[in-house]
Amino acid sequence: MRDYEELVLEHFPEVDKVQCLSIPCKDASLEVCLVVFSRAEDSRYFLSPAWKLEEIRRKVSRYKPSYVPLKVFNPVYEQKEIYFKAVLRDKVQDDGRTLRQLVVLAQDYIAPWYRKGEIPETGRIYSCKALYARMANHENLMPEAELKVDDIVMTFNDIELKKEDKTFGVSHPWNVLLPKVKIELLSSGDGIGKAGIEKNFIIR
Repeated sequence: MRDYEELVLEHFPEVDKVQCLSIPCKDASLEVCLVVFSRAEDSRYFLSPAWKLEEIRRKVSRYKPSYVPLKVFNPVYEQKEIYFKAVLRDKVQDDGRTLRQLVVLAQDYIAPWYRKGEIPETGRIYSCKALYARMANHENLMPEAELKVDDIVMTFNDIELKKEDKTFGVSHPWNVLLPKVKIELLSSGDGIGKAGIEKNFIIR
C-alpha cells in the first residue's frame, strides 16, 4: 500500500500527502482507495480538481494488478454536531469569551489541523470522556455539565461514577470529521435542565 503512496508523491510533487486504504468489497475482494491531499488548489481543505484526480488514477493504474479496483478521491469532510451545556460560575462577566474558548477547546481536540494549517487525518475515532474533560474543566464553569454527540450523552455523574467511555467518529474511513459546536451556558442560579445562552459555531 505504501508503494502506491510513494508512487503518487514521486510523480505528482504538488501533492502533499496520500493515504492508501484497503476497502473490503461485497465479493470478499479488496478495493484500493487513494485519498489525496494537496495545498496547490485548496490550502484550507486540501482538495484537488477532478482532472488531477483522474490523472493520478491513470498513472497508478499502470502499476497495479488489473484485477484490483482503484479509486482516487479527495478527503470527504463529514459534519457532526457537538452539543455542550454547562453552568457559569458566579461573577463571570464575559460569557462571550468563555463561549469562544470552549469552541476552540472542542475544535482543537476534533480538528486541530484547521487552526494550525496542517493536513487532516481521515477515519479518526474520538473519546467522549476526553472531549468532556477538556470543556468541562474550563475555569469559568461549575462542575455540572452535559455533552451530546449523536445519540451519546455524557454528564458529570458519568465521570464521577467512572462509567465506560464512549467514542464517536466518521461514517467512512476516508472521511474527516468537521465539528459543528453548539454551546449553551446557564447562569449559576440555574440547573443543567434550564435554558440558557446558546450559540452555534461551525468550521467553514
